[in-house]
Amino acid sequence: MAQKRTGGSKEVAQQLVNTKRADDQVPDSEDSASGKIGPKEFPWGPLAKGFAGIAAVGGVILHLMGYVSHQAYLETWGIDPGLFPKPTDATVINGYYAFVDRAAALLSAARQGATHFLLAAVIVALYVFLLSRIGKLSTSGKLRALVRRTPDWFSDLAKSLMLTLTMLGGIPIALVLAAFVLAVPAILGQNFGQSIAKVEMIAYREGCNAAVNSRMCVDLRKDGKTIARGFLIESSESHIALFDVSEKRARALSRDGTELLVDTRWTAPGENEMGAPAQPK
Repeated sequence: MAQKRTGGSKEVAQQLVNTKRADDQVPDSEDSASGKIGPKEFPWGPLAKGFAGIAAVGGVILHLMGYVSHQAYLETWGIDPGLFPKPTDATVINGYYAFVDRAAALLSAARQGATHFLLAAVIVALYVFLLSRIGKLSTSGKLRALVRRTPDWFSDLAKSLMLTLTMLGGIPIALVLAAFVLAVPAILGQNFGQSIAKVEMIAYREGCNAAVNSRMCVDLRKDGKTIARGFLIESSESHIALFDVSEKRARALSRDGTELLVDTRWTAPGENEMGAPAQPK
C-alpha cells in the first residue's frame, strides 16, 4: 500500500509540473500567434555595430576626399598647400561637398555610358559564374570517381593546374578591384578640386567687373597702399592667396601688417557705379 501511495503521489507531482510548464508556454504562443516580436529577438547589437562601422569608414572617406580635393585645388592654382592647412571639421565638410558633386557626376556618366557599365557587369558576372562552376565541379561525385581511376601523379597535376589557373586569373582581378576601391575616394577628391579651380580661373580672368563673377573683389593693403587686388582663393593665419586681376595670376602673400578690404563697388557691364542701368549716350 505504501508503494502504491508513493507511486500515486509521484504521478500527481508530475502532472502538476506538466501543467505548470503548459501555463508558462501560453503567453509565448499567444505572442507568436499575434505576430508580436519580443525586444530580445531584434538584433539591435549587430545593427548598432554595423552603423558604427559605416560611420567610421564614412568619416575616413570624407576626410580623405576633403584633404585631397583641397590639395588639388591649390596645386591647380600653383599655390603651395602647406601654407594653407585646414582643420579637421572643415576638411570633412569639404569632403562632403566633393562626395555629393562627384556622385552626381558619376550618375550622369553612368547614364551616358550605360553600355560600358553593362559590359563590365557582364564580364564580372561571367567570372563569378566560372568560379562557382569550378567549385561545384571539384565537389561532384563524378569527378571524384574519375580521380580515383586516374594515377596519383595525374590527379595531383590536374589539381595544381586548376589551382594555378584560378590564382593567375583571380589575383590580378582582386588586386585591380582593391586598388580601384582604395583609389576611388582620392581620385574623386582630386577631380573635384581641379574642376573647381579651372572654373574659377575662367571666371576670374574676366576681371572684377565681369557679369560672370558673383564673388566680390578684395583689396589687400599694407601701410595704407594696395599691394594686390583680385579674388580671394584661400587664407590661413599666416598667408592669404588671391587671384591678382592686374597680373592675371594667383599670388600667396604674407598677412603680416596687411588689411583685407572687400570692394563692393564692382559693376557689371551695362551698369553704372551705383548699380543702376547705364543711360545710353
